[in-house]
Amino acid sequence: MDAVLAKEIPECKIIGIDLSEPLLEYANSRVRDTDIKERVKFKKGDVQKLYFEENTFDVVFSTNMVHGVSRPIIMLNEIERVLKPGGYLFIKDLRRSWLGIFESEIKSAFTLDEAKKLIEQSELRKGTF
Repeated sequence: MDAVLAKEIPECKIIGIDLSEPLLEYANSRVRDTDIKERVKFKKGDVQKLYFEENTFDVVFSTNMVHGVSRPIIMLNEIERVLKPGGYLFIKDLRRSWLGIFESEIKSAFTLDEAKKLIEQSELRKGTF
């Protein structure tokens, strides 16, 4: 999502935060040799104690974090602190009911390349991925 936003919205600057060094290294490697590398950064940080000043961000995306932190209320309060007045928070997270119910669906999901091939072979109008 970070690369898509940065490509579609040229004035957009993105900072990704995580505690995992391998994940941060991977994320940084994905943008290192691109035209968005100056606007997309990934840094080590704790979402329960963000090092940004108040009212820093217009938008915050939380992806699969709420279920993984020890104190989700603290995390949400920190996000509120760094959001500008009128800013937006988008949360994408796991739902407990997904753990067993959709296991077979997840295993049978298409990759992006497989989905593109299906679209190309169909009579659907060509879209943008």
